[in-house]
Amino acid sequence: MIREVRKMKMIATLSLCATALAFSALSGDAIAAINPCDLSFARLGSRRFITDNELNLCEYKPETAVAESLQYPRLGDSALRVVGGFWPVANYRAHVTSLPAEIAFATAAGEVKMRVAVDSQTENLPEVPFDLSVIMTCNHRPTVLVTKDAHTTLLRVADIPEGFSPSLKANLQTIKFCVSTNVTAASASLSAGVGQADVHFVTTGRKNQLYMEGSRVFFTFSARSYGSAQGVASFDPTLFDVRLEGIILFDHGDGRLRNDLAGHLFYDEQEGDWKGYISNFGTGNDKMEERAEGGLLAVWSRKNPLHGLSIMRAKSLGLKGMNEDPCVTYDEQARRWRLLVSEFIPNSIRASMLESPTWDGPFEKIAGPVALDSTGTTIAWIDGVRYCFSGSSDRACYVYTYPDLKEHGRLSFDFPPWEGPYVKSNTSAWWSERDVCNGRVWPAVAELPEGYPFRFIMLTMDRANFPGMPRPNWTYGALYLYGANEPICQEKQ
Repeated sequence: MIREVRKMKMIATLSLCATALAFSALSGDAIAAINPCDLSFARLGSRRFITDNELNLCEYKPETAVAESLQYPRLGDSALRVVGGFWPVANYRAHVTSLPAEIAFATAAGEVKMRVAVDSQTENLPEVPFDLSVIMTCNHRPTVLVTKDAHTTLLRVADIPEGFSPSLKANLQTIKFCVSTNVTAASASLSAGVGQADVHFVTTGRKNQLYMEGSRVFFTFSARSYGSAQGVASFDPTLFDVRLEGIILFDHGDGRLRNDLAGHLFYDEQEGDWKGYISNFGTGNDKMEERAEGGLLAVWSRKNPLHGLSIMRAKSLGLKGMNEDPCVTYDEQARRWRLLVSEFIPNSIRASMLESPTWDGPFEKIAGPVALDSTGTTIAWIDGVRYCFSGSSDRACYVYTYPDLKEHGRLSFDFPPWEGPYVKSNTSAWWSERDVCNGRVWPAVAELPEGYPFRFIMLTMDRANFPGMPRPNWTYGALYLYGANEPICQEKQ
């Protein structure tokens, strides 16, 4: 009899719980069974790519040529051979076996617009053979590297000659990539750069769900050298086999191709377009006064921009103040687009929530700025409920409630991507490096479908700069993958 009573009480309790959950779902006020602050993220792997994750654009392989003068014609009467076209964002590499040698960008008529040359008097050159690389990032200064025995070092940061504007769209038809005749191999490629940063998972639909192609997860990142570009990469969450998929340039409608970055892309299934938001580094880089109003752009394209070299159209969101690190979700209950950003305030940067009835604005602030330093602002689903996440200068990844940005706690993970405790900078500049590996990381959090070893993953980066880059410069960063499963609760006996 006692056993039957207990059984009836258990059935009644389960029934009440089911009724409550059903009511919550219908009312749109769902309560997550899993608190993200209770998850323990375990380090699964890390990797930094230094010009070794690339996609071929064109190449010079004279040993395979049957009609070398046709495949690689001389540029007029010069000692230069034409390898292929010119792209404003690419790594141009030459295998140097004797000196002098050079990489050049010239018109088809033979006018050399820019050249990077090395000879026996060039300082810090290794002995031949070695690879000479020039990484172009639109109108930012090119990075010149040398690679010997798989080790890459900075040779110098070059200047762009007066009268040459690499970002002009017209260059695609008029400029050629050339090498000197004593170069024995060469290539132009899309590149993950010498550091990777600013990671956001690509999402699908308006609910900010994880986008996948087969078993591969896609994410955007900044492919960094002295300048940067918006990269796209993918990996299988069980393998962490990060593969560069493409580079995206942005068309502001002014005849140039821009290297805006630190964005969030999503596929709008209702309209069949790819959309997103990007930080306007393409006009101002770190000179904020030269960026578009509000600092953020709406971007869109019909073509899938995740593969190869893509161009997305862009326009300013016209926000107030200055903002970076956008991440969006569509709230069906509110019938509003919600945009989480890192908002600049005097001497700091803080998370704020914006909303708009249309995806491209106008946006108005509904929450924030929060009290804590914030970067890499991200919206993600945890067990059916949206939360907001951000990195911070005080070496923590904070969790906030959605959409009101109430402080909820911190993410927990082993082997964090920074060193030592937070030490306040002695300089008055809030953006200073503080030390080589400070805590302003990007916590890209996502929930995986069934069948994976971990239910949740977090992708982030460190902020260790590439050696020798002139300051101020922020090359960063290695990629880090973490995994977590829901806490296992032991039933009381």
